[in-house]
Amino acid sequence: MFQSHYDVGGHKFANIFQAFDRSIETGQFCYYKIDQNWIDAVQSVKINQQPTAKTIQDLCCEKLKTLRNKYKKLVLAYTGGTDSHTILDLAIKNKIYIDEVFISFPGIFDAESDKVLNKEYNVALEFVKKNVPGNIGKIKFYKWTIEDYKYLDVKDWWKNPELYQHNRIKVQPCWAVFASKYYKDLDGIFITGHEKPGIRLKNRKFYFWTSDTKSTEHCIIKKSFPFFLDPDIATNYVFKLKSLIQNDKKFFNKFDDRYDFFWQMPSNMSSKEIIDFYNQLGHIFLYIIKKPSWGGWHNYKNQGILKNLETLEHKDILGKILNLHKNIYQTYRLHPYLVQTDGKFTKTFERYSQMFEITDNSLICRGHDV
Repeated sequence: MFQSHYDVGGHKFANIFQAFDRSIETGQFCYYKIDQNWIDAVQSVKINQQPTAKTIQDLCCEKLKTLRNKYKKLVLAYTGGTDSHTILDLAIKNKIYIDEVFISFPGIFDAESDKVLNKEYNVALEFVKKNVPGNIGKIKFYKWTIEDYKYLDVKDWWKNPELYQHNRIKVQPCWAVFASKYYKDLDGIFITGHEKPGIRLKNRKFYFWTSDTKSTEHCIIKKSFPFFLDPDIATNYVFKLKSLIQNDKKFFNKFDDRYDFFWQMPSNMSSKEIIDFYNQLGHIFLYIIKKPSWGGWHNYKNQGILKNLETLEHKDILGKILNLHKNIYQTYRLHPYLVQTDGKFTKTFERYSQMFEITDNSLICRGHDV
């Protein structure tokens, strides 16, 4: 099972702001680290031949079968995006029963019918409905209410590991917090599928990494399983991804002496080319939705939520969110590499895990300093 934490001088923290406080107190850097048991499992995987979309999908199917045999209930967090849909599609096609699908809608309050915010999710919900009860037992879908924003009134809630175990200061309630409470007595496993690896090129060597932006949100759910961070799946996926981008610098962003791949597709790639790229990694699309490319620090969902808070007469909640961002920035702004702001919203600096060198047939952990 994938586990990670923040490390400050050997002290482990699930919550990044608790780690920041320790870092300020001791003057030691706050690292994001993957636990040793997962590192050992990844390093034990050997790649004997170049993975293909089919071999990656076959590994996914085998893992789903293993989970089905091991646990009484399988619950899948589902949005209809390529990661979660690939898992669900493979389960359905291979007759692997999913007991429950969990969907939380981004639209809030009276905006629950917002066609821009919820389009992808509405398509996802219709797909799931068509497979109940044959392939899926039931659906749990949730739309946020005013009550769900009460966490904003809890003093220093963002330092509480039960309410906050990721690095994004959100503008809506965290779906994982709701799921952690709703499924706390789950007799089974809660599957998530939103993690994608990063690739680094430095001194002619390629490295795999993940970060606290990509791999922490699920951690608050005690019985969660980040599907694409299964050691076998992750290793094969990384090798296939490297083969697709290793000879083309257009996929990378240059930083001093290194090049990093962040899943920002080159602007000159057509939609068809992007879909083909994902297909070669074994991804399966439910429906191609052209998403608004609104600029700034927030994606179109978050910006839509902010707009709705402004226009639907919930400015008190919007004010609390803005004050939260301001207060967090003021608390940590004098210390390097902790938080940053665009003048209104605050976010923490993304922290990378240890780097894994991609050798001829395996991933070898080289630590943070590569």
